[in-house]
Amino acid sequence: MNSCKEISRTAIILLIMLLFVLHQPEPIAATPPSDISLEYDYDARVLKANITHFVANVKTHYIELIEIMKNEAFYLNRTYENQTDAYGMYDTFDVQASHDDNLTLVATCKKGHSLASWIMISETTTTTTTTTTTTTTPTGTDQPAFGLPLGVVNGIIAAAIIGCVLLVVVFRPDTVLEGRRRLRNVVVSMWDAILERLRGLRK
Repeated sequence: MNSCKEISRTAIILLIMLLFVLHQPEPIAATPPSDISLEYDYDARVLKANITHFVANVKTHYIELIEIMKNEAFYLNRTYENQTDAYGMYDTFDVQASHDDNLTLVATCKKGHSLASWIMISETTTTTTTTTTTTTTPTGTDQPAFGLPLGVVNGIIAAAIIGCVLLVVVFRPDTVLEGRRRLRNVVVSMWDAILERLRGLRK
């Protein structure tokens, strides 16, 4: 009976620990911008940018800065305090461009991840879409690992560890009880040693 209670109590504690580890919305959602689609309306002289950037909260993790360069020279920038929606950012810019001009757009999110994309204005009557993208990521604790955000990796590791512990608890409860007894004995021995040393100092 006591063994069953011990197993249930341990399982509940481990489940709470797992939920706590997995409940990390910001690191899990701290993904960099993944794609930029650019379109230039030559008649209206407007550059349209659609940036793919998946986030959990558009007010805490969002596209913070967009910079535009024309022919490798700075043209304009725009800052933001949130993004269009949880899937990404859409905006338009008044850009005076001519045939053979090269327009580069760099999008940087609040976590410091950047994605760049460029288009070459090759037609005067039609739109031109992006052809190349490059990504820059900062060094930090929310870097992806094994192609996954660290929050997800941490959750997987925690689940694996807790799963192993649960297997031991369920199939070898005697091992758990023995471990607790040994730990208690070690603590008691250390406490006795401390008391003995204090008595010696008083003498």
